[in-house]
Amino acid sequence: MSDLNTHVKVSKERTGKGYSALHKWIDEPRKWLRQSHRIERHAHSEEYEKSIRRRFGNLGVVEWLIHIALDNLETANKILKVTTGKAHERLVIQFKKGKIDHCASE
Repeated sequence: MSDLNTHVKVSKERTGKGYSALHKWIDEPRKWLRQSHRIERHAHSEEYEKSIRRRFGNLGVVEWLIHIALDNLETANKILKVTTGKAHERLVIQFKKGKIDHCASE
């Protein structure tokens, strides 16, 4: 599971800021929803986007979207493993001019 330290490290590498408070807020529902916490704050909505933009700015919105994308990729990989018996060991996604240019798995 992508933990707080991983999300903060990835944000810091990308933006120079860790956005620790944002990542803690995103995963806060874990306290009461346990494994199902991703049903909250892990999908795009205009309400969340506006709130995050007010508090953390445009880069905060980007970090929120990347956080939920990484978590959803992890969930997809778990489902893949259950379905096929084998999860991807490595997934590489590259962006070029604002679009996904290459997506490969190994």
